[in-house]
Amino acid sequence: ADIKTRVLRTIGDPAKRFAEDHLRLLRAVRFAAQLNFQIDPETFRAVQARAENAASVSAERIRLELLKLFRPPHAGKGLDLLCGSGLLEHVLPELIPTLDCDQSPDYHPEGNVYNHIRLMLDTMPTNAPMELPWTILLHDIAKPATVSTGEDGRIHFYGHEKIGADMAKAILERLRFSSDEIDTIVFTVRHHMQFKDAPQMRTATLRRMLLRPTFELELEQHRIDCLGSHGKLDIYDFIRAEQAAMAEQPALFKPLITGRDLIALGMAPGPALGKLLSEIRDRQLAEEFASRENALAWAKEKAAL
Repeated sequence: ADIKTRVLRTIGDPAKRFAEDHLRLLRAVRFAAQLNFQIDPETFRAVQARAENAASVSAERIRLELLKLFRPPHAGKGLDLLCGSGLLEHVLPELIPTLDCDQSPDYHPEGNVYNHIRLMLDTMPTNAPMELPWTILLHDIAKPATVSTGEDGRIHFYGHEKIGADMAKAILERLRFSSDEIDTIVFTVRHHMQFKDAPQMRTATLRRMLLRPTFELELEQHRIDCLGSHGKLDIYDFIRAEQAAMAEQPALFKPLITGRDLIALGMAPGPALGKLLSEIRDRQLAEEFASRENALAWAKEKAAL
């Protein structure tokens, strides 16, 4: 009967069931979100009354439940259930301050930071990579810690991406994510504010950004960030156009010159070599070299100075 009416409840006394395994507290909200069921009121009250016990569950088991909870299309509902059940403050307490952290209505008509994150989770595509829900959850995690009101009367969050990256790293390490997953998510959090500057970037700087191994994740994060706030996709469209133009020039993807080439020209390994190599790459991306031979000739002149 409960399956037919889409109701989730424990077998027998919910207090006893949750006492047997505290992970069931998290599984209750995960099942309800994933299956789009309603939690029986008595069962839900039992979760709320025992929410603090979730903190005693191993980090590995918590991570596995949260990975399943924060998947499209039910991730937004999952976050609301975590919050309403009282579990959020025991498994992701850093998100609690986002509930009453207001944002400038000029850029965020959706309201506070929590609403912004919630909308973004709802906007994820069904094939979202595993890291995307976590870049969404953590990209503005430091806004409450950095909030200020400027002379213009607007709300600002200067440096929230830098502090947020440190917070994200600590959270992901606590939940026992892998090193590669942590590096990818933290990098995306750290650089998510770069996109606003893309139209004004030098060609080489923009193209270096486009060639980052994490860039497709970063760009999808940016797209959803926009859709979960002001709704404007002009920068996203600009970047996609730049990607299309760059795709027509495959010679740009692989560096023309390597460190071995510079050593062969007589340069010693060290910071000077690395600096010259970076400059050559920038000039290549800016299309200042027509061929490898041009780049080698220019490098030979610079190496001789």
